Amino acid sequence: MTTPSNPIAVRLLADDARLIAAIGELRWREWGHEPEPMNRDWWIDVTAREAGRDQLPVTWVAVDGRGDALGAYVGIDGSSGNWSKA
Repeated sequence: MTTPSNPIAVRLLADDARLIAAIGELRWREWGHEPEPMNRDWWIDVTAREAGRDQLPVTWVAVDGRGDALGAYVGIDGSSGNWSKA
């Protein structure tokens, strides 16, 4: 078995707050057009509010070996959510 040279890990956004702006920007690039809010700062603010740990919403982040964000999943209500990727 081989180990990838740049492994991917999944962690809670609440455990790595430095990624909030990067994930907010990812979400803005993917979803920041009509009919959704178009303001980049709105997406960063809502990402901070949805970082969650003990209750929904909660955000999981996929990171590479350097700790850079590759994508995120926001769990909204226990049965649905949305995925954004770099």
